[in-house]
Amino acid sequence: MPQPTQVQRARVDGAIRSLADEVSALMTPPWRTAIRQASVSHSVEVSDALDKVLVNSDLKAARLPAWVHLVRVLQWVLVLAAVAGAGWLVALLVAGGSGSDLPDPPEVGGFGLPWLLLGGGVVLGVVLALLCRVLVQIAARSKAREADRILRSGIREVCDELVVTPIETELATYEAVRTGLSDALR
Repeated sequence: MPQPTQVQRARVDGAIRSLADEVSALMTPPWRTAIRQASVSHSVEVSDALDKVLVNSDLKAARLPAWVHLVRVLQWVLVLAAVAGAGWLVALLVAGGSGSDLPDPPEVGGFGLPWLLLGGGVVLGVVLALLCRVLVQIAARSKAREADRILRSGIREVCDELVVTPIETELATYEAVRTGLSDALR
C-alpha cells in the first residue's frame, strides 16, 4: 500500500478541521480551540486506520455470478459447433475437388447441417457476446455499488471513532459547563 501523499494528508486534515469549525462556529474562541484540538487529536492515526480499512475490506470482487459459468460452457459449445461446421465444409470441398464421393450432408429447414453449425455458432456467439456485455455492465455496476457501500462503512467507522467521538466528548463537556453555569446563575 503506497504511503499517502502530503496532498492527501492535507485533504484529510482540512476535512477534519472544517468539521470542527462547522460544529463550533457559534462557540466562544476557547471552546472553538478545544473542539478543534479534539478533532485533530487522532489525526496521525486517521490515515493509518483508513489504509487498514482499504486493505482489509473484502470487496467481494473475486466472486463471479453463477451465469458466468453457464456462459463459458455455452461459448465453448458454440465455438465447437462453428469449428465442426467449418471442418465439415472443408472436408466436403476437398472431397468434391478430389473426385471422392461423400454423401450429402443432412438438411435442417432447407439448409445443410454444416452451414447451420458454422453460421449458428458464429451468429449465436456474437449475440451471446452482446448479451454478456450488457450483463457484465449490470454486474459491474452492482459490484461497484457494493464496494462503495463497504468502503464507506469502513471509513465511517474510522471517522466516528477517531474524529467524531472526540468532538462529541468535547461538546458534551461544553454542554455540561453551560448547564452548570446556567444552574449556578439561577
